[in-house]
Amino acid sequence: MSGTRFVLKDGIKYMPYTYRNEGEIESTMIEHYKAIFGNDAILFTKHKIRSRSGIGTVPDAFAVSLKERRWYVVEVELSSHPLHKHILPQITKFYRSIKNSATRKILKDGRIKMPDGHVCSSPSGSIKYLTGGLSANGWAAWRYRAPDGKGYPIEKLRKKLLR
Repeated sequence: MSGTRFVLKDGIKYMPYTYRNEGEIESTMIEHYKAIFGNDAILFTKHKIRSRSGIGTVPDAFAVSLKERRWYVVEVELSSHPLHKHILPQITKFYRSIKNSATRKILKDGRIKMPDGHVCSSPSGSIKYLTGGLSANGWAAWRYRAPDGKGYPIEKLRKKLLR
């Protein structure tokens, strides 16, 4: 018997693969995020979040499963990274940051918290606040960057959530 290890599932042989760097793992995750999180998932990459004490951290992505109404912090790591010196401190920063109410810009009741603490009742209200009174459809004006690199109106997300 040779020393080659593999996993056999449904007649398909899966061989181990060693990634060269985290960027390669991250690219693979972005390419296959729907297989990982579900076909209805939306992926937001590289957004800085902060703890109450102001310590910032940047996860590789956030995944939102519309069907499950859940979201995930995504961080890819090489198996060679030390658990206690590298991975656990990152997870601790992520946890503290997502518990920080200032990190969560959109409040549970749909209002939007601006960086200065002012709360707007809608996306359109936030545009009016930021521009000093100009009116615009915030659902059409505000955009998010999708994994394909393109910007789309948040109305697209809203429609998916309301289905």
